[in-house]
Amino acid sequence: MRLNKSYSILEVGQRLTQTRGYNAFSYADISEQVKIRKASIHYYFPSKADLGRKLVMRYRREMRRQLQAIEQATASPWERLSQVLQLYRQGLTADGLCLCTVLSAEFLTLPDAVQSQVREFYSELESWVGQVISAGQATGCFRADSSPEMMAQSWLASLQGTQMRCRLAADRIGQWDAIAPYLLGQLTAA
Repeated sequence: MRLNKSYSILEVGQRLTQTRGYNAFSYADISEQVKIRKASIHYYFPSKADLGRKLVMRYRREMRRQLQAIEQATASPWERLSQVLQLYRQGLTADGLCLCTVLSAEFLTLPDAVQSQVREFYSELESWVGQVISAGQATGCFRADSSPEMMAQSWLASLQGTQMRCRLAADRIGQWDAIAPYLLGQLTAA
């Protein structure tokens, strides 16, 4: 029972963060959706900072799992990044954004423990994307005029900005499908 409640709280907390923002919900919102008292939420997560930290830790684990699955599915750098684009597209279909995209927009107002986890998420993702870009540079798939690290940072910034921009569109997915090919195009040799 304890794990089910904790899981439910995390699920609702993540959905609220991805759709409203971290600072736009309270334990009362979670209480209403999970059908437990606010005091019970404090039993599992004594503070909202504890909840936020756990949300990002869980999100990081899931992203690592998805990146490992991508690695097992294909060795092609182009295809690996195409699959990352699909992960971000899926977020739009659920009316949300990448959890850490939302949190980075609110970064300066987040508790230190949550900021630290968000930084770790980006460090891990940038490192992985940088390795993929480096492999693509070695095979001539991606241009080699910049360091893989700088290209990874730029590409991820474009990816997040595209996701936020598409969220504004009446046809989010149509907008995404029109823009996403350019994200890979910016990495290719000219």
